Amino acid sequence: MDAQECLITRRSVRHFQERKLEHQTIEQILELSRWAPSAHNTQPWRFVVLENESARQKLADALGESFRQDLLQEGISSAEADRRVERSRRRIIQAPAAILLCLAEEDIPGTTSITQQTGERMMAVQSVALAGGQLMLAAHSLGVASLWLCAPLYAPQAAREVFDLPATWQPQALILLGYAAQTPPPPARKSLHEVARFL
Repeated sequence: MDAQECLITRRSVRHFQERKLEHQTIEQILELSRWAPSAHNTQPWRFVVLENESARQKLADALGESFRQDLLQEGISSAEADRRVERSRRRIIQAPAAILLCLAEEDIPGTTSITQQTGERMMAVQSVALAGGQLMLAAHSLGVASLWLCAPLYAPQAAREVFDLPATWQPQALILLGYAAQTPPPPARKSLHEVARFL
């Protein structure tokens, strides 16, 4: 597909076929992802590739426990919390593959200024998000569907510890990958005049 078609037709897919995603396809997606732009060309992203179900189950269990505690603290009933956790857990486990997208703090330029530190960290977060967006577009261009989950942001330590990742790798997102079981219809979009100001 051409670039414009790729940008317009990508969808967030929550249901995948029971079809293996080949290792070489995942590598191709990541190879395209690493060409994303980044502040100062620091390339602060790290990709933890979860190809086997047991790895996804370990992460789903770790994130699920943290999610359940958060729901209970919000006053959600135990039964409802269990239902939501199980839905999330199933979604992660049943995806053919997943990418835990991390920010490598060692790639953030050092500075003594608090203002500069804040700015550099924000630029690193933006750079990792750009790589994640490019990953999803790269996947779509190869016929692979994806779904961005923010769960690791709420339990970064659990996500990091379950795979013994370096303490400097900060989980930012979990991107599920696979072949779509169904393609959702286009979501509503705000009009151009609502989101752009021409001066």
